[in-house]
Amino acid sequence: MGISPRSRWSNRDESSYKEQRSGTKSGIRPRTSKWAEPFAEASASMLIIGQLTSLLTLVMMHAGKSSGSGSFETNSWALGESAFLVTGGFGIASFLFLFRVSFSRKAPKRRKRMARIWLLSFLLATQLT
Repeated sequence: MGISPRSRWSNRDESSYKEQRSGTKSGIRPRTSKWAEPFAEASASMLIIGQLTSLLTLVMMHAGKSSGSGSFETNSWALGESAFLVTGGFGIASFLFLFRVSFSRKAPKRRKRMARIWLLSFLLATQLT
């Protein structure tokens, strides 16, 4: 009669059965920083920030433009250079936030669609303003 499998493997906690491992853990990859990879809920806050900054950009563009004699060719910026740079910064930030949400892998489809629609409408509104 042979040895039953249960009796053969029942004493695996003995040191003779354990594998000898070296001090280094070659099978484990080093973890990347958690700051670099966004998680799924970050897309919601990015979408809200992108929407708010796009609204602020449109309001600042509307407040900053002054028309001379009412024709479209004589529009000029009336608030100064620093306000123009702030408006441009808000516009770029809004575009980047909405663009990142619209092409995010982890964002839900509904949120991606909303970001794309908002981005297109924001670009259209800036061209018409």
